Amino acid sequence: DAFEAFHGAVDPANDTDGDGMTDLAEFKAATDFQDAQDTPTGNNGIPDRLFGDSFVESFEMRWSEGLTSHFAVSSVNQTNGRLLFDLQQPLPGDLCQTASLVSSTAVHAVDLWMTAKLDPGTAGTSCIGIASDTDYFSRAEACLVEKSGGLDLELRITEAEGVSVTPGGSIATGTDREIGLKKIGPNFSLSLDGMTMASAVSGGSIGDNALRPYLSAENCSEDSGPTELDVDEVEVIFVPEAGLVVQLIAGVLGLRVLYRRRQS
Repeated sequence: DAFEAFHGAVDPANDTDGDGMTDLAEFKAATDFQDAQDTPTGNNGIPDRLFGDSFVESFEMRWSEGLTSHFAVSSVNQTNGRLLFDLQQPLPGDLCQTASLVSSTAVHAVDLWMTAKLDPGTAGTSCIGIASDTDYFSRAEACLVEKSGGLDLELRITEAEGVSVTPGGSIATGTDREIGLKKIGPNFSLSLDGMTMASAVSGGSIGDNALRPYLSAENCSEDSGPTELDVDEVEVIFVPEAGLVVQLIAGVLGLRVLYRRRQS
């Protein structure tokens, strides 16, 4: 639907540039379906890059508003190929507020790896995560939570039984770090600069099919300021079995999110 909205009566099943990938697959991967040199390479018609966005085109082509608190005041803007996603601070005594952006593409994966290279800010909570398309409240997140003097890392898994939170240590603000969320079947882990910091096992309701990546922000009146996300690039990569040397890691699906949290 999004493809047809922006490109009119073009058949998304076509391969306009003859590079072996459908126009729809190229739209999802943010490559040019009219340029054979710009292609999400892959095997057997399955692109390595299933979803991507460098925010050169309107973010509305690939993202929409997700679960958001009724009184949340958020804004989304683009400038110089970057997405600015801000959540205002609620008034003293008001409930904490949340807002999210959800990708228009759902992915299917037994194994999924999400990483985010970021310059942490100082206020509120920001997360990258995956949610079940059949039950949005079943999800896993790697979060940065404001604490005095820095940010705490938390691995959060939300299912019908409630929310489990596994701490993953703390980091100082002001330097680039890489936070990751890895899914291996029902097992999840949070990593920092490639090192595992926390692990947990889900109850299975998140599943492997129709998983939708998202960005989210939370802010409370006691936080030191608004939550502000400055997103560079989002990419979902599928590694086909034929391209692997080690068959044990066949079918790995990675989601890389590069963003910065701006200082308040």
